[in-house]
Amino acid sequence: MITSTYGARVGAQLRSRRKLLGLTQTEVADLAGTTQRSVSQAETGKAAGLDLYAAIAEVLGMQLTAAPRERGAARQVEA
Repeated sequence: MITSTYGARVGAQLRSRRKLLGLTQTEVADLAGTTQRSVSQAETGKAAGLDLYAAIAEVLGMQLTAAPRERGAARQVEA
C-alpha cells in the first residue's frame, strides 16, 4: 500500500530530526500534546492520521508539504 510507504519515510525523517535535536519521544510527545506511544507509531509509519505527523513536525521545527511529482512519475492509487 502506498500510504504505508509514505508514513514510513515521513516517520524516519521525524525520528532523525528528533535525535538530531537530542529529544526523547516522551519530550516530543509532551510538547505535541500526545503520548510517547503515538510518537513511536508515527516514527515507524504506523500513525493513524496526518494531524499527528503535523503536530510532531511542528515541535521539531519541520513542516509537512505536498508537492507535485516530476513529470511521468504519477502512479495509480488504489481506492
